[in-house]
Amino acid sequence: MREFKPEVVWIDTDLLIPYELNSKLHPPDQVARLAKNMDKYGFDVPIMTDQHYSIISGHGRLLAAKKMRMEKVPVIVRYDLTPEEIQLRRLNDNSLGLSEFDINVLLPEINEMVELGIDQELLGFPPGYLDKLKADLEGELRPKNEKHDKKELSDNPEREYILAVKAKDEEELKNIYDEFIQRGFDVKIFS
Repeated sequence: MREFKPEVVWIDTDLLIPYELNSKLHPPDQVARLAKNMDKYGFDVPIMTDQHYSIISGHGRLLAAKKMRMEKVPVIVRYDLTPEEIQLRRLNDNSLGLSEFDINVLLPEINEMVELGIDQELLGFPPGYLDKLKADLEGELRPKNEKHDKKELSDNPEREYILAVKAKDEEELKNIYDEFIQRGFDVKIFS
């Protein structure tokens, strides 16, 4: 692991230079959510810059700080990175965080926070995002009343279809498996 001992310094917001090719979008509602979280919890994730104060990561945090009329912000200055490393760091700072949520874990935790009276805006999700996740989960769990014969799905007998089934436990999975075997389907279980 590369040895690096970060030092946080407070720098005037006017000295920081947004990277002109920053591809990460920061719509006003996201900046407002960032500002609200920073107001509640403090500026606990510093902006990272190169030695010229050109931002490597933290464009959204700078916008939120300016919205809050902050004159200085915490910054980690990376004197140790080459220009190529700076460019790579700018890209991977945003891309490494991209992944999906396990909604079966996320939603119960969010529901618990809501029951405790936590302001949902402090969760950081865009407006409507949680409602969409809940609808997606309900759609996955909603029983389907339609029954399809495998041959009805296509006139092309060479084409194969794969059906994924989410079971609540092993017993339910075994019952589903047995039912499909009895109906003549080629069934495989993956976990």
